[in-house]
Amino acid sequence: MKATFSTAQKRIVLACTAIYTAAYLNRLNLAAALGYIAQALHITPAQAGLLQTAFAISYAAGQMINGALV
Repeated sequence: MKATFSTAQKRIVLACTAIYTAAYLNRLNLAAALGYIAQALHITPAQAGLLQTAFAISYAAGQMINGALV
C-alpha cells in the first residue's frame, strides 16, 4: 500500500514544523535576552517568569503534538 499525502496534509506538516522551529529558537534566545526585555518593558521578575512559563507551555504542547506525529 503506497502512502500518499494530500496538499493540505503536506501544508499542515510544513506549518507545524515552521512553528515548532520558531518556538524552539525563541526559547533559546529568550533566556539570554530576558534581562534586557524585562528592563526595556519595565516588568517585574515575576512577570518575566510568567513570560518564560508561557513559552515553556507552548514548547511542551509542540513537543506533544510533534511527538505524536513521529
